[in-house]
Amino acid sequence: MKRRIRKFALAGIVAAGLGSVALADDLGPPEPRKLAVPTVKTELNAASADRISEDRDAAIGTGVLSDADEDIETIRERYSDGTIKIEREVRQDSDLNYIRHGVWRYFSKTGGVIAEGFYRDDLMHGAWQRWHRGDQLPLFQEAPYRDFTGPFLSEVDFKAGKMHGKWTIYDSKQRLISEVSFRDGIRDGIATWHYPNGQKSRQINFRDGVVDGDLIRWDEEGKVTVRKTYLAGRLSSTETVRYPKSKQVKSEIRYLSPQNVIDEPDDWWHAKTAKFAVKGDKIRHGSWTTYHSNGKKKATGEYTQGQTSGSHTSWHVNGQMAVQGQYEDGKEIGKWTWWHKNGQKQVQGEYEAGDKSGLWVWWDANGAVAHKRHLQPKAAVSQQLTDGKTL
Repeated sequence: MKRRIRKFALAGIVAAGLGSVALADDLGPPEPRKLAVPTVKTELNAASADRISEDRDAAIGTGVLSDADEDIETIRERYSDGTIKIEREVRQDSDLNYIRHGVWRYFSKTGGVIAEGFYRDDLMHGAWQRWHRGDQLPLFQEAPYRDFTGPFLSEVDFKAGKMHGKWTIYDSKQRLISEVSFRDGIRDGIATWHYPNGQKSRQINFRDGVVDGDLIRWDEEGKVTVRKTYLAGRLSSTETVRYPKSKQVKSEIRYLSPQNVIDEPDDWWHAKTAKFAVKGDKIRHGSWTTYHSNGKKKATGEYTQGQTSGSHTSWHVNGQMAVQGQYEDGKEIGKWTWWHKNGQKQVQGEYEAGDKSGLWVWWDANGAVAHKRHLQPKAAVSQQLTDGKTL
């Protein structure tokens, strides 16, 4: 089988009647898991048999099927008028159950191929394609699909029953509408949508099933109209608060929105894209700044997934430095220093995981030492008490 089974065989398919009959979009997923042996089995015509043989040989060449596959039988289901509806290859498993293994095809009543692909050990595997008229499914009534011309060709690769690779949808003029990357059944990688003129309309990066990275929208001339950044399914944004009277900025804080997670997975067979639901609460993440009412900075710092982290600095209303230190995992670490409004150092000491440690010194506004103290972190004190058996 080639990379795609018979891509853009549209003229022949329409000639066979696909454009004038329903495509049975409500057929359902291809077959139940176990196949019953038909009561009546007839031979395939020569053209159909040659086509299956050709595709099987190509599948063996690409590793979808194996040279060792033997005793494969071909079964046909028919419409009431005798025309072929489903053509499938099967084999028997160790319990003698017939399972799908090899070429699988679904035909319209006039002989057009509606869907085809391969099974390996009863699981969809390798390249699959399906045609949709478009007027029977909600997806094709939505932008950007509604701006294209049906019928639509939907293609994807499967690996052991799960989408693995790119799911692409083209219109009858061979124009690419959408392309979504999958890994082991979930969205992973770049997803893009296009305008009929070929220009990208939207691009999203997914990681492990959630949006992670930039979401970009363009107009039909290629101008960026929207750019948003997501982290593990959470939209990153800045929230600005202003003083009521002066309208001066009071604070600017970066937040991550509640997480967007998949509520209903993608359904390739029925051309249904994933639906997302909101989970959790918004959290602080990234830089933040607060301001005095006179417009000067009051404090700056960072949050990582809701916890304080990195450098923290604050200033007095006159612009003099007030506090400087570091956070790690929401706790103070290392040297911290405080200053009086006149610029004189006020307090200095060390932290260990949020606990004061070592020599701490306090000064008055004139620089004279007001107090000194050697401190031990709570963990060290607890250890001493434990070792001394005084607890």
